Amino acid sequence: MNTATKEIETKTTTQEINLIEGNFTPTEASDILIALIDHKINFHKLERMSVYALQPDGDITESSGRIHELECDKGITKDFISIARREGKKLKISGTIQLTIE
Repeated sequence: MNTATKEIETKTTTQEINLIEGNFTPTEASDILIALIDHKINFHKLERMSVYALQPDGDITESSGRIHELECDKGITKDFISIARREGKKLKISGTIQLTIE
């Protein structure tokens, strides 16, 4: 383990990652955001499938609900990007991920 990792482990309970930052064309923004949303949808679909495989009567409500939310967000994102495309404008994206040790 290197020193930087040790410092993070002993002194920090939160970490921020600047995942996406900048101005993007509508096509670039769509490629980035839709891929990210699709990846999260697939994650929850696999999670739901795993629960079902292990326990056919298991509770998949949370995963199913999250899939529905993400699909709605995907539609909203596409509509918003379409506005920028129609107006010939770029999109500024700022996406920070915050990790917290609980």
